[in-house]
Amino acid sequence: MAGEAIFEIGRRLKHVKEHGLAHGEFGDWLESIEIDRTLATRMMRIVDELGDAKYATWHNLSQRVLYEIATLPPKDRTRGHMLSSGATKTPDEMNVRELREVKATLKVEREARGRKRRPAHRKRRTTTMLSAIHLCTI
Repeated sequence: MAGEAIFEIGRRLKHVKEHGLAHGEFGDWLESIEIDRTLATRMMRIVDELGDAKYATWHNLSQRVLYEIATLPPKDRTRGHMLSSGATKTPDEMNVRELREVKATLKVEREARGRKRRPAHRKRRTTTMLSAIHLCTI
């Protein structure tokens, strides 16, 4: 399915979900027109995340590539990323495997940053707890 069609179908699905059906009827409606719920959800997510973007090249990408880009943090969607192959590419130049590699790398980096912050947080919490215990014993 071509990128342009994905955007149009996603927009129409969102419109029907938000304006055309009572709460809880969307899944039944999707079944009646034989559209997989996961695919519909992904197309709507693509429209939510990338629909207003001015990136004309995104309209030529596959649904799988567009979904991987849509699930990247916004600040990482347009910058270059170093791949394990040594090449640097922007997300719109990548295939699904490369996008998943980038997402895994970003996740590891985010978790490493979180681990660096935790010891100070735990120390403050322990100090606060000890202070509270001390106040209770006075």
